[in-house]
Amino acid sequence: MAPPDNPEQEESTPKPKEGLVRMVSSLQSMQSQIGNHVLVALQRPGTVAVLTSVVPGVGDDQMVSVPLDALQFHSIQQVLQQLAVQDQRSSEEVDRRIGFGREE
Repeated sequence: MAPPDNPEQEESTPKPKEGLVRMVSSLQSMQSQIGNHVLVALQRPGTVAVLTSVVPGVGDDQMVSVPLDALQFHSIQQVLQQLAVQDQRSSEEVDRRIGFGREE
C-alpha cells in the first residue's frame, strides 16, 4: 500500500490489531480529502466501499473515512432500508389535513 499524501493520515491510522481501521485528517479541500481517503481505503484487501463523515472537533474539524468490507456494507444497507420503511410508515400516519377544526 502506498503511503498517504497527508502525514496526518499516516499518524492517525491504527495498526490492524488496534481495531477499526480509519483515515483521519484535518479539513482542507473536500475533494482532495475524500479522494485521498477513498484511494487509500480501496487499496486494503476486501474493501468494497468507504464511509466518510465530517466530525466536528474542538479546534479543527476532521474528515474521517472507514473502509467497509462486504459484510459491513450489507449491514449498513439493511439498517438504511429499515429506516426507510419506518420513515414511510411514519409519514403515512401523519394527519395532513389543514384547517381550523377536525372532523371526528
